[in-house]
Amino acid sequence: MNNIWDQARLESYITDEIEENLALDYKASGALAKTDDKRKEVTKDVSAFANSAGGIIIYGIKEYNDHARKHLAEKTDAIDRTQISKEWLEQVISNIRPRIPDVVIHPVPLNGVPTQVAYVVEIPRSITAHQATDHRYYRRYNFESVPMEDYEIQDVRNRRRSFSPLVKFDVEVRHGVAITLIVANVGNSIAQDVKFNFLTPLVWKDNREMPPLLKDGTKYLSPGEIHKFHYESFLSTVNNEIPSNIDVEISYTHPEIGQRISDIFRIDFKNYFFCASCPVDPLLHHRSGSPRSFAGCPASAVALYCSN
Repeated sequence: MNNIWDQARLESYITDEIEENLALDYKASGALAKTDDKRKEVTKDVSAFANSAGGIIIYGIKEYNDHARKHLAEKTDAIDRTQISKEWLEQVISNIRPRIPDVVIHPVPLNGVPTQVAYVVEIPRSITAHQATDHRYYRRYNFESVPMEDYEIQDVRNRRRSFSPLVKFDVEVRHGVAITLIVANVGNSIAQDVKFNFLTPLVWKDNREMPPLLKDGTKYLSPGEIHKFHYESFLSTVNNEIPSNIDVEISYTHPEIGQRISDIFRIDFKNYFFCASCPVDPLLHHRSGSPRSFAGCPASAVALYCSN
């Protein structure tokens, strides 16, 4: 199979008369513009693919105008990459909530002109429902992105119930003094290509560097594998020397479904103010994806689990 996107491959969609379908959509260059309406439309279309079976949107191919050939590609329609860059398109797509992992954008040069491109956007089938920036949920139906019914949204969200999450993030506050960050695989399968995205930047005092695992991730995290990192003193949060909360997005490939998933964990240190001691390994006692509290903490510190 040809995995390289180039102009010849795009033009084969035209000459072979490949029609739009559930997993393929053509968009003329005018579909990308720096207006609110166009941005919303991008998030609507991309989220619809993720909520359905996944697929490809090609920005830079124009369809025929006549009804008989409405869903056939007529010609390439170059986008000026100096005006609409790949980074701009990535930023627009990133506004979908929750974020869709593993969306890939391929810039395809056109006509031998460096500034002229098409953008091929590959969107995976998701395991949860994604919302466009107009706060609605969409799916693919008859070549279009249409609003989803409530039961359809629930069906998409239930895709995830067939397997258990693997990687968890927690903290310890020992005797109300030292903060330790904990990463563990609490499942029965190897988490692959694990990445950490700290939505609230960690502040490492005294010029300490972030541990390589948290900075670069890891190729494999085996079942039962636990990593602990001394972070800062609890007093640092009280004195506002470091943020009083941690929000981290952890993504990895789950081997049971062969797809990449993403979870967000939230730690709020304010919940520890009256906590004299917390269990040594709270992760070992919590192997479900539901919200959890730490035994022994009256004002419990909660790691908020969010399907993504």
